[in-house]
Amino acid sequence: ATLYAPFLEELAFRGWLVTIAGRALGAPAAGALSALAYAALHLPGGAAAALAALCLGGLLAALFLRTRSVLACVLAHGGYNGVALAMRDAEGKRVVTIEGLD
Repeated sequence: ATLYAPFLEELAFRGWLVTIAGRALGAPAAGALSALAYAALHLPGGAAAALAALCLGGLLAALFLRTRSVLACVLAHGGYNGVALAMRDAEGKRVVTIEGLD
């Protein structure tokens, strides 16, 4: 959750999709497309998961466009996943909740 998934997802969504789409659509549109595609991947987790993924995807796309570094995106994504994992107990239940998002 903190290494494998971020590596593969960042390689696909930022390293590949932003790069290829950027040639055809331009950088801003490519970043938006990668964020939308990343959110769509997380739709099975529910609307809140997809919305969080859309926001994270947009931030990671901006990071990639600024740095051109997949590694920077992998580290940021892994950090996000690590924090999300730390907010769960041993049984996988959230220990930190936000009212209205439960």
